[in-house]
Amino acid sequence: MELLYSFGVRAFSFLVGMSSIWNRKAREWKRGRQDLFQKIAHELGPEKKATFWFHSSSLGEYELSKPLISELKDLYPQSRTVVTFFSPSGFEGEKDAGDHFFYLPVDSPKNADRFLDLVNPEAAFFAKTDLWYFFLLKLEQREIPAFLFSARFRPGQFFFQPYGSFFLPRIHGFKKIFVSDQQSRDLLSSKGIDAELSGDSRFDRVSEIVDSAKEFPEIEAFVENTRVMVIGSCWPSDMDALEPVFSQDLGLRFIVAPHDVSERSIGFYSERLEGTIKYSELEEVDPTDKKILLIDNIGMLSSLYRYGTLAYVGGGFKEGLHNILEPAAWGVPVLFGPELKEFPEALELASEEGGFTVSGGENCLRQVTHLLEGSQAKEAGDRARNFVRSRKGSIRRIIDLLPDL
Repeated sequence: MELLYSFGVRAFSFLVGMSSIWNRKAREWKRGRQDLFQKIAHELGPEKKATFWFHSSSLGEYELSKPLISELKDLYPQSRTVVTFFSPSGFEGEKDAGDHFFYLPVDSPKNADRFLDLVNPEAAFFAKTDLWYFFLLKLEQREIPAFLFSARFRPGQFFFQPYGSFFLPRIHGFKKIFVSDQQSRDLLSSKGIDAELSGDSRFDRVSEIVDSAKEFPEIEAFVENTRVMVIGSCWPSDMDALEPVFSQDLGLRFIVAPHDVSERSIGFYSERLEGTIKYSELEEVDPTDKKILLIDNIGMLSSLYRYGTLAYVGGGFKEGLHNILEPAAWGVPVLFGPELKEFPEALELASEEGGFTVSGGENCLRQVTHLLEGSQAKEAGDRARNFVRSRKGSIRRIIDLLPDL
């Protein structure tokens, strides 16, 4: 099975290379790995320094890594942190925690050895379940402790299928595993793997964002004293549900932050939505006759929810729901699409009436109209904020259970 796994990784790399001809993300994925080991060697230099390695698949995993990186920095102030990413969405985002940032080399025995020779980590930390067989194997062989945190496991995952069972010894090899829910702990226990129930560090991270969020005076001037709907990480598949909300006169202004901010994507939203002004044009165009602000950059969204009366978070119809905890932490009620099988936090937020599932355009309009009545939005927002606050503390539990490094 190792041979089949290796073949699959090589085949994936080849296909990404081919698609880089026309796909921007694939092009960045490929470009970021060119001369990668030379970049690592040059940036880290010959100095031998206590190093913690954090791996994040993309921006979301990196966000939930930040509180743990910060805590380790406080505990080991002379250390340095190397952060790797699998995807461009993480590497291209704002890097405000950690010291050195690289793409993860393609998983192979040779690449894992070269990477570990250069980085020489005291310990390795993996967020959620972006796990790579040969990197984990080489960590074990070198007796470098590896930790998995904020992990959720489900019976349908690759690791628990007959063809993926070869991977289970690598999961067994973690020094400690910190899972977000009891179901994950029970599933691992059924495979003879111990895990600690620590909760989800995303609750800690979104609370940190609220405490240290940026202010945007130009956006405050745009929204003035009107009610605002912040639409975050939206995809074209979300627009059908949102169309009736845009077309009705509900006394709302909108802040729209697409998941994809490429020129082509921004053009799509500009054409589809009337009365739109881009964030990059705010200082050049009088925005007073516009009701939709289109965010055409990355890195602002988590702070923008502060301006919301209510929020819609995209991906829940097709691509995979994005971070609903960010608006909830601000005390903003959250709407989202119905595909929630892999997002238990959305189901929990909905059960506490701080979040609301929408099935389509008419249903979305009804939900928005209802929330805008009286104090409904304020009360739902308070429930959303309490939902986040009551689940904080994951990072403290992880730090308390970590051995000395």
